[in-house]
Amino acid sequence: MPWYISRSDDATLAFAGIWQSWGRDDARIETCAIVTTGTSGALSGTHHRMPLILEHTDWALWLGEAGKGAARLMHPGPLGVLSLSPGGPGSQF
Repeated sequence: MPWYISRSDDATLAFAGIWQSWGRDDARIETCAIVTTGTSGALSGTHHRMPLILEHTDWALWLGEAGKGAARLMHPGPLGVLSLSPGGPGSQF
């Protein structure tokens, strides 16, 4: 069953991702991935992993614009940030 997941406060939902370009000359490969973490709260009933959600105030740190230390962001988000419902907007947890 599909789930509709959004921020409870309707702010932009941003996931942490990594990107790397590697290879030589024209033989380059672009790779990317969404960073995941364990779940917490009611979301743990749908899956054991979830994308790492970045708060707007942490975007510059994750992107390296605010220096080093992004590893401290690697944890499930606080409870109540997401709304979850089967197939559409709805209940908060």
